This record gives sequence, C-alpha cells and structure tokens, in this order.
Amino acid sequence: QHGFARDMEFTLVTEKEDEVRYRLVSNEETLQKYPFPFCLEIGYRIQGKQIEVMWKVKNTGNKEMYFQIGAHPAFYWPEFDASNSERGFFGFDKENGLKYILISEKGCADPSTEYSLELTDGLLPLDTHTFDKDALILENKQVRKVTLYNKEKQAYLSLHFNAPVVGLWSPPAKNAPFVCIEPWYGRCDRTHYTGEYKDKDWMQHLQPEEIFQGGYTIEIDE
Repeated sequence: QHGFARDMEFTLVTEKEDEVRYRLVSNEETLQKYPFPFCLEIGYRIQGKQIEVMWKVKNTGNKEMYFQIGAHPAFYWPEFDASNSERGFFGFDKENGLKYILISEKGCADPSTEYSLELTDGLLPLDTHTFDKDALILENKQVRKVTLYNKEKQAYLSLHFNAPVVGLWSPPAKNAPFVCIEPWYGRCDRTHYTGEYKDKDWMQHLQPEEIFQGGYTIEIDE
C-alpha cells in the first residue's frame, strides 16, 4: 500500500553532528517488483527547532522512470486525554475555499467528489470523529503548511512542504494518541482506474539521469 522502500534497509552515506543521509539503490530484489533502476537518498537535518527531511531520486536507467514518494509522519496529540473527545485544531496557510476528497473503497480515492473543509475562525476543529471516513486528502497544492494546535488554540507544531497532495489522518475509531500530516508526491489509485501505471494521478516522471528533489520540514512551535 505504501510502496516497497519503507521495508528495505538503507545504507548510511553521510553522518554529521546535525545531519544524516541514507541511500537505497535498485538491485535484483527491487527490480522484481519495480522495473526501474534508481538511486534514492533520504536525509534528515536538524536546525534549531526544525527537522528538514530531504528526498533525492535519480533515474539510473536508460528509459523514462515513473514513481511516487510520500511520507507518513505521526505526531502525538497535544495533551492527549483518551476520555475527552476533543483533540485540538488544524490550521493552514489558506483559510478559504479548501476542498478535500476521501478514500472510497479498497484503499482507492474518489476524486470525483470534493467536500468543503469547514473551518471555524480559520481553524479545523479535530475530535475523535474527524477521521471516521479515513484520511482527508487535499490535492492540487492547495496548502503548503499545516499547523497542529492544542485545545487552547496554541500552535504545537507545523509541517512545511511543496508536495502537490497532503493527507490528514488518524486511525478511524481507534482513539489513537496521534495524528498524521502526510505530504505526498503521489496518491493511492483512483477508484475503478483502468489506465496504465505511468498515467496514474500525481505520477512523477524522470528521464534517464534526471534527478527529483523533494521533502518537507517539521517545525516545533512550542
């Protein structure tokens, strides 16, 4: 569901006081499930109250490469109280006209139906029922920053990104102590899609020797 790289062992290639970088290179195992030669590097850099996550993908093959990459960072709810249904708030760098889509069936999204993200005083109230229908998916680069606020509307942390899609999620009906803010250069398949892999929604394309760079930054606001 979330690709194969997350299940593989990366090689440490750089280690500094404030930064580490890891590398995954295609091999016989990866080529059996993903038929493209590649080099993937993931780096983490700490600067003050920020953690910068850096992605670098290189097409090392001799034909066009198609891929998607995304993250699934989870954050503890501020002052989590399992007996209280309220969880806090999300804020965005845009307050008007935000739309989201939902997962419809078999893990597939339904972009044919958009819903308005209803904000109260510029914030999205979060409670134990916010994600009853699974992730809220905001597409088309609607936002570049999502901030998690505590119940007193004080900023807790922010995620900065340039990805075209972001998923907001906490396990439905689990009363889990965390919420996820997920920047994606890609998305799960759309419902009943019958086209080719290369033409899927939000598919990334790389020509031979071309390099993709992306990532996101976590900023602690407390």
